[in-house]
Amino acid sequence: MTPAINDRQRAALSDMAMVILPGGGGLPSSDEIEIAHRPIGLALRARPDLAEPLAVLLNQMAGQDPAAALSELEHTRPGDFELLIQVILGAYCMNERVWERLGYTGQQPQTLPRDGFGAEDLAMALMATPQRFRRPPDFTDGGN
Repeated sequence: MTPAINDRQRAALSDMAMVILPGGGGLPSSDEIEIAHRPIGLALRARPDLAEPLAVLLNQMAGQDPAAALSELEHTRPGDFELLIQVILGAYCMNERVWERLGYTGQQPQTLPRDGFGAEDLAMALMATPQRFRRPPDFTDGGN
């Protein structure tokens, strides 16, 4: 089970996310999709290994100016910065409203065209070549 982040951590995440994803260009802001609630839950369910390091990082960043904290984190602790960006962008990109605005329909089943798979000429040429195997010395074909 994925450990939940607490309200203080959610507030810090929301503040950081607004600096990274303020919205615009037809896309919603992180606050519009309430990134610190359902989206972050989905992201942490997909990557439960990031929950604990994220919680520790958010505890350290809580109460700081988000823009300044992100800038300092990027320059002094790039691994932690990458963690935060990965989680925030992952949560954002899992949101249906973002998908809709991007025109992404999700993974859809696709079938191959009935006229072939696109490499028939290569398969036919291979099948026309002589067999390239040797029968083992003790092989019997059952009298055929």
